[in-house]
Amino acid sequence: MSSCFAPLQCSHRNIFTCIRDSSRFLLRRYGHQASLAMLFLRSMTRAGQRLSRWARKLKLFIKGVMKFPTRRMSKKTLFRCVFVLIFVSLVSYIVYDRFIERKNAIATIEPWNFTSGEIADIYVNGQWGGSVHGLSGGGGSICCTLIPKVWRKGLVVTIKWQKSGDEKWYTTIAPVPEYKKTGALQILFLPGDNVQVYINHYWPCTAMHPMPNKTELCKE
Repeated sequence: MSSCFAPLQCSHRNIFTCIRDSSRFLLRRYGHQASLAMLFLRSMTRAGQRLSRWARKLKLFIKGVMKFPTRRMSKKTLFRCVFVLIFVSLVSYIVYDRFIERKNAIATIEPWNFTSGEIADIYVNGQWGGSVHGLSGGGGSICCTLIPKVWRKGLVVTIKWQKSGDEKWYTTIAPVPEYKKTGALQILFLPGDNVQVYINHYWPCTAMHPMPNKTELCKE
């Protein structure tokens, strides 16, 4: 037992054995007063053993990675592999930046009501789009939804709405007319349960807006 307390005997090879024997010695010498110290030493011993095993595994892994190119690859082959990896990464970034990230734009949802009844709830492609009073024009803006930056043929929007005092839900699939620039996603509720959708940033009653029948719908 005394050899375990000698500094020269407790080398890095038998340090865990010394800690274990020391905890047993403290328990026999001081009884229950050393129980907490023994538990602490046991925990430290187990943690040290786990760290030692993981350190050995990590060291072997790093050695294998460092030796792999020199053992199985020539410098020319290694250079080609690095070049191909950089090229593939660059192409992937360009494709993502060009065709995925930049294909959509953020737009607000603007409901416009040109009917006499109030629209209690509006959903645009399953997303809540607010409500709007009757004959009140714009009902404000709801943020936000995604729209294609470039118009494509066959682009449609699913509109679901409920009138005030009516439990029935109405649903329609409205085509989106061609647009040159992105803007707000305008939902126009017209008489006869007619719903039109535009991507525009102009007020519907202005001459720049493509909404039909402005003379009748925009009367004050």
